[in-house]
Amino acid sequence: MGQTCLARYFRLDEILTFEALTPEQLGGIVKVQIERLAAHLADQDLTIAAQEQLAKEGYDPEYGARPLKRAIQKRILNPIADAILAGKLSRGQVAHIDWTGSEFRIEAKEVNQEEMVA
Repeated sequence: MGQTCLARYFRLDEILTFEALTPEQLGGIVKVQIERLAAHLADQDLTIAAQEQLAKEGYDPEYGARPLKRAIQKRILNPIADAILAGKLSRGQVAHIDWTGSEFRIEAKEVNQEEMVA
């Protein structure tokens, strides 16, 4: 019933075929997404050490970069938000995110004044 109803109102004009992203292309997308993330959390002086693992988790030849956004949200943004809310990460600290081989680990590190100016 739902498809029949929709067919009355929508017309398919064109079918577009997309080629699957390569791991190298997805690596470039990881960098762009991380730069956006760093800009979004600039006051936390975010550093990222786990880009390759994010690229692996976010790679899906069928869905392109869409899984990457979910991986960044789940593995990076949510844990950083939890750390901020728990008081484990605060202004003037760097969120250092590392891949241990089995999990992402977030460490709060104090920032030198020279690093903040640079």
